[in-house]
Amino acid sequence: MEIRFNPIQLNSISAFVNIHSHSNKEQRQVYFVRTDGAGTKLLSDVSAADHTMSYDDNTAYCRLVRLESLSDPAMIKEYLKKYNDIRDGRNDVFSQYPELSAEIAEQLRKLLEQLHADEPNMNETAERNMSVQLLYRIEKYLPELLLQRKNKHCKLIYSGCSKNSEFLFGYLAAMLGIDTLILMPEGKGHISEKLLRNCAEIHYGDYEKVTFPEFRPVISSEKTRTEQKRSEPKKSSPVKLNIPPHPERKSVPATIGNETATKADNVRRERSYEELAALAESVVMIIILDETGEPVASGSGIAVHKDGYILTNCHVVQKSHGLCVRIENDDEIYDMVDIIKYHPLFDLALIRIDRKMPPLPVFDGRRQLRRGEKVFAIGSPMGLFNSVSDGIISGFRTINDNDMIQFTAPISHGSSGGALLNSYGEVIGICTSGIDEGQNLNLAVSYKQIRDFASNVIK
Repeated sequence: MEIRFNPIQLNSISAFVNIHSHSNKEQRQVYFVRTDGAGTKLLSDVSAADHTMSYDDNTAYCRLVRLESLSDPAMIKEYLKKYNDIRDGRNDVFSQYPELSAEIAEQLRKLLEQLHADEPNMNETAERNMSVQLLYRIEKYLPELLLQRKNKHCKLIYSGCSKNSEFLFGYLAAMLGIDTLILMPEGKGHISEKLLRNCAEIHYGDYEKVTFPEFRPVISSEKTRTEQKRSEPKKSSPVKLNIPPHPERKSVPATIGNETATKADNVRRERSYEELAALAESVVMIIILDETGEPVASGSGIAVHKDGYILTNCHVVQKSHGLCVRIENDDEIYDMVDIIKYHPLFDLALIRIDRKMPPLPVFDGRRQLRRGEKVFAIGSPMGLFNSVSDGIISGFRTINDNDMIQFTAPISHGSSGGALLNSYGEVIGICTSGIDEGQNLNLAVSYKQIRDFASNVIK
């Protein structure tokens, strides 16, 4: 199986938390990252990661403050035998975890082959000592994560890494399909540059010593109690009220703006924040590939027809050598992407994948949009899959004869091609750019251009 490290570039611990690895029969895509330095946000970002992943039922998470070294002679002898068995081609070295044993043995052999290619002068004693520590740490810390890979996203964060053997623990964990982040506030220490080449770097400022707090896993009962506390209303003393009888009246449907609110989903009505966020299932991440097939950037796209038609920006697809599409709650990567048509002046493109998708409706212009209206942006900024933000329409612009909507909902690089929605869940624009020098100065191609460009497929 081919291992592809860091298919999307990450720039924060939050990005590491929110993006996930992917595997199929031919390839394993995994995130292997290190922090460099000890900026003021490092501890708070680690604490936020602990909280987010501890309460996420779809994530199996482990954070280690230090890696224990093996020193007991009897146990060293035991793991030395495992190492010799693996070198001799045996796979059944972990009798307690028979479903993991063959894979761990295979990946360790691959890692050793790579080390010999990088360091041809590495002697047998150094390899043996390093492998014994690796096998001990893998069996001590990782089986619980590895056994949950089929059903959950697996994340490992650890600190106390300054030697090659400590770094290789994370390397092997990533090779086994665990997204791994190494905290290195004092820098890379004595770790060789060749080892670091597959480990992406997140800069966190100047080097200094940091004491990370111990991580205490949250057990299910604690999660339940916390959720109950959050949902339980505060109790107050009962108050008796004398309410006079009210004359009977006929029920009248509530109205929102000029629209009648009903419970029927097929009636146009204002949506709650949660309902609008749920529309993210119709917004995709588009991964842009270079001439070698490697991911170099990402953008977003909007499903506009149930048969897999996706609207995005022309600049997202125009200079790519290949595209892949990822969909929320779908582990498959769709790499057979047809470019149906594009329009550089409108900055719009229509692509198609072989998959049924729920389309988003495009606003039909039944009334004029107004400055100050609430809007919601859904896209994948900086590779953070389907982030949702809100704001208002702050203006209407004409740029190169195109109608553009200026809005304040935050977007970043990677949001291009994402959806700009009104409060009814209708696409009023497609996010196309932001002005880096300004704050929340963002632009979207108007629904008018979208309707002109894709009138034959839009809902």
